Amino acid sequence: MYDAQVYKRNYLRKIFIEVPEFHMFRNNLFMKKCVSFSKDKCMRYLLLITCFLNYAQPFHAQDNLCDSLEYYAEGIQAIDLESLNYHLNVFVWNSDKRYKSSNVAIESDRQYYGFHRWLSTLENPDFDACLNHEDGRVVALALLSVYYLYDVNKIYAFERFLEDERKCFKMLSNRRGGRFYASQEEQKNARRKSLESAPFIPLKKLATALMQTCFRSSGYGRMDQDLAQYLQDHKDLKFGYGHSKTLYYRSKSADRFHMDNAVDHRAEFKLNHIALLPEPERSMYTLMMEGEDYIHNNAAVFKQADILEALNRLGREEFLNILARKPNSKDPDLYRVADEDFFNYDYSQMCKVILKYADQFLEKEDVQFLLDRATMEKNEFYHHSLNMKFAEWYIACANLDPKNAENYFDIGIKQLDANHQDFDRARIYQCLLDMVPEKKDRAFNWFYSHYSLNKRSEERPDHMVRSLENITSIKALVLDKRFLNKCRIEYVCGLARRLNELCGEETIPSDMINNVRHPYGVSSIETKYKKAKEEYPEETATAEQNASKLKQALVEYFN
Repeated sequence: MYDAQVYKRNYLRKIFIEVPEFHMFRNNLFMKKCVSFSKDKCMRYLLLITCFLNYAQPFHAQDNLCDSLEYYAEGIQAIDLESLNYHLNVFVWNSDKRYKSSNVAIESDRQYYGFHRWLSTLENPDFDACLNHEDGRVVALALLSVYYLYDVNKIYAFERFLEDERKCFKMLSNRRGGRFYASQEEQKNARRKSLESAPFIPLKKLATALMQTCFRSSGYGRMDQDLAQYLQDHKDLKFGYGHSKTLYYRSKSADRFHMDNAVDHRAEFKLNHIALLPEPERSMYTLMMEGEDYIHNNAAVFKQADILEALNRLGREEFLNILARKPNSKDPDLYRVADEDFFNYDYSQMCKVILKYADQFLEKEDVQFLLDRATMEKNEFYHHSLNMKFAEWYIACANLDPKNAENYFDIGIKQLDANHQDFDRARIYQCLLDMVPEKKDRAFNWFYSHYSLNKRSEERPDHMVRSLENITSIKALVLDKRFLNKCRIEYVCGLARRLNELCGEETIPSDMINNVRHPYGVSSIETKYKKAKEEYPEETATAEQNASKLKQALVEYFN
């Protein structure tokens, strides 16, 4: 559905072009010819002029894409490239959605959202002519249009402008705008001053940002070195993971651009794009994007059912191919997973998802394959940009062969040395505690000892606490004799929260948990205890007292 300005523009076009009398009147007016009109014609002209005056301001007669972009270019004051690195979206600075309640937004900035609404009404538009426009602002909007209505081969449009010095819009950051707390008038004044001093960016900066986003989404490493290879790989490509991920982010953020709320953009993305892909790409893309979401999140694009369906479609043989970095796909965004320059983090997330469900889709005889792959990832791909040295390999083996679970955990603990992530061994000890409760002392000794990883960091038992899967494990930790004296405040709060999550109710009052706080944060009270006690003696004493009460509440619950 067109928005108001598009409707008015089309109405004006109809008046100017399709009504013969107005066309003649316009020509006579501009040619300054004196003509005589009948009473009926005068009335009709008067009516047409009245309609024109009502509908023309502040709109102009535009009957093609470039005219529309010229119109929007007049209303947009600044764009935000900084957010592109975080959300794969470009925002206008201080969006009217953020300031809707306080009416702080400058009216012209709202044209940016009108621009996005207008884009959503187009079907198969061709912006090639607009990319040749002399006005840098129009070209900038054409580039953004190509990006938001992304075609996998349109990346070449960005490449054309990587050296273009023409100015387009001012650049301001939307991310910092949200941290500015002041009165409405102060915000308006600060914003106007920022707009006045903000620099105009050249087209090449916008084109580079858009190209880099597509480049990273496709899993390539260094644009300055690999751009030619990237463009060659994607020539005449019909689909690719980078393309799909850009559409995926667009479906997630559609509401930010005031698109029709009646449309479920996430469902449309799955129906009109993902469902039309061939296998195994359809299922692989689903699992890779799942790493960006949380399946328990109501706003997630892919739900638990989507994940299970994708896993079922792929099957055991393709799982082994994927885990071996040899996916059965011709997608250039996937087949370079054995190259050092490959940066596709989502691929490793897909492997974690597969390993998470290993006991449902793999077989016991695959255990040795998993152990071999884990060793290979550690030794042969140690410095690889796509790092797949994680605890899930050993946890999957334990799930496939529960009788020997402890042996696999032992291998993992030894393999994950001082250069592993601080939460990897925490995951293994959590599984040891949940799956082999008779060996709980091993997990407890680690939990209460706080082993150092290296000179810069130590292992993080909080990851274990957040991942505990049964209340029995929490009970064992709480009733251990070291709990009252050696358990860090951060972990006490974590155990209480996890207990409430597993129980599905406030077994421990949330107020009691939230009352444990400190200016340094609960995670730093013990690690910076001397400094905390000197600078915040009262707050430190209060935090310790509240933490002691929380410990007693947990002990009393399990007793």
